[in-house]
Amino acid sequence: MSGGGRTPQKNLFGESEHNCGDEWVGMPEYHQENQEAVHSVTIHFPSLDDMARFSDILGVTITCKTKGIYFPPTDTKEGDFEYVDET
Repeated sequence: MSGGGRTPQKNLFGESEHNCGDEWVGMPEYHQENQEAVHSVTIHFPSLDDMARFSDILGVTITCKTKGIYFPPTDTKEGDFEYVDET
């Protein structure tokens, strides 16, 4: 490369002078709040009865397929979210 210049980056359709940033002009701001857990623990149950008792105490459903729960329980479940176009 001569003169230290940059060559234009090619896209799928060849060379482009299109500025993708122009597509975002006028779009609303979006700020994602930190939704990570403060702390997580692993709990071992010696029996299914113990697991059921713990489930009753917390007021949540825990089964052998449960990977994790939130406490306090939330109303949202995995897959409850959908894209909504407001135009």
